[in-house]
Amino acid sequence: MKTMENKSAQELQYQFYRQYMQQSLYLMPNVYPNNWSECDILRITKNGYMYEYEIKLSVADFKNDKTKTIYRASKGHMSKYVLLEDKAYTTKPNYFVYLTYQELGEQLLPLIPQFAGLLTFTTTPFYKWQWLKKAPKLHNTLVQDKLLVELGRKACWRYTELLYRKSNE
Repeated sequence: MKTMENKSAQELQYQFYRQYMQQSLYLMPNVYPNNWSECDILRITKNGYMYEYEIKLSVADFKNDKTKTIYRASKGHMSKYVLLEDKAYTTKPNYFVYLTYQELGEQLLPLIPQFAGLLTFTTTPFYKWQWLKKAPKLHNTLVQDKLLVELGRKACWRYTELLYRKSNE
């Protein structure tokens, strides 16, 4: 079995994709939706709810999250935690979830903020996802068509870039 040192965020993204792709309208790794911060995984459900999944591979990485900011034209840089906790602010995911491997999940569980969930992955004895803490719904506003178009455009750009790189190898 792999140790935490050689487990990767990319492996976690791939296993998550395999588990949730059929239940999703969009499922994109490492994307920056407009008016939000980078998402390790952004998922739009078929019902129109947006989930942000933040991958954590260490306690130190998790603790650094409190320092993340998002730029707002009207207010400058604001703490991502503050925006996630603000019930009136709806330009954010409906759900915010930390993803990690099972070995780290128990250590992170007492540190998870109220606005977030915690989902863990293990490969022993078989591949399994387990909720250690369900994510609360942060608001009821469904994803707007404008965001879906933006994500589709970003997916096309990524694909075009991949084809270009492949043709120039």
